Amino acid sequence: MSAPGWTIDELMCAVMARQIDDGDVVLEGIGTFLPAAAYELARATHAPRLTIFSAITGSFRDVALPLRLHGNESAAAAAATRTISYTEMVLWHLPAYLPRRPERWKEYLRPAQVDRFGHTNNVRIHRVGRGPVRLPGAVGIPDTMALHEQVHLYLPRHEPRVFTERVDVLSGVGGDGLGGEITRTRAERLVTDLGLFEFAGGALQVVSLHPGATLEQVRARTPIAVEAPDVPRETEPPTDGELDALRGTVDPLGLRTLEFLTSRERNVAIRALVEADAGAVSSLGAA
Repeated sequence: MSAPGWTIDELMCAVMARQIDDGDVVLEGIGTFLPAAAYELARATHAPRLTIFSAITGSFRDVALPLRLHGNESAAAAAATRTISYTEMVLWHLPAYLPRRPERWKEYLRPAQVDRFGHTNNVRIHRVGRGPVRLPGAVGIPDTMALHEQVHLYLPRHEPRVFTERVDVLSGVGGDGLGGEITRTRAERLVTDLGLFEFAGGALQVVSLHPGATLEQVRARTPIAVEAPDVPRETEPPTDGELDALRGTVDPLGLRTLEFLTSRERNVAIRALVEADAGAVSSLGAA
């Protein structure tokens, strides 16, 4: 059987982009290259009226901006419709605007730990007989999850250590009421390198499996309950239009691939990308 004309990062990016509708407002986190590429891919294909709200630059942006390493923040700020401070964002803009159209605000989060209800943990993981693993923290997750309705999760590597019966620390709420008064928001969908999933009934529900992935693989790598139809639907591969946009204008450097690498591999890749990006910027300046 011949190899597909796409890579897993391209497939995941396309699947994530398809969850976004025209007219949506999406929240962009820090160092989340895969969602950033998915947002711009959605804009380039089916959501031209997409607005990106970036916590990095404190900006609203409704124009296209290719992913880059060199000067990305200054380029994003220059292309922004408006820039604001982080304090204004958390204390005014999110509470004031987000509840007006909660169904239109979406965000992708990468959890370090997720349980069978869709609760997420990005704070600390406990280890029996060993010290805890301290993570980056909740950052703005509690602020946004208290307000909007559609939070999606993504995992570049579908692996057993991420899934648990109950998260060690709650930083993002799921669907069983553990979040107290936060009942409207929950993790809607999970995109991994094996498939597209939803959380429902205390189990991971298979929506579709990526080409080549099997239900046996999913269950072997998922130490929580997995439910699926007898014949799971296959994920639609990236279209030629999606691939052309992603490779040509959205993310020509392939920054999205950094999220699939180990720390050692990432360090090597970043050095090469910095050189490539600097060369591209130099060529653009010379032109």
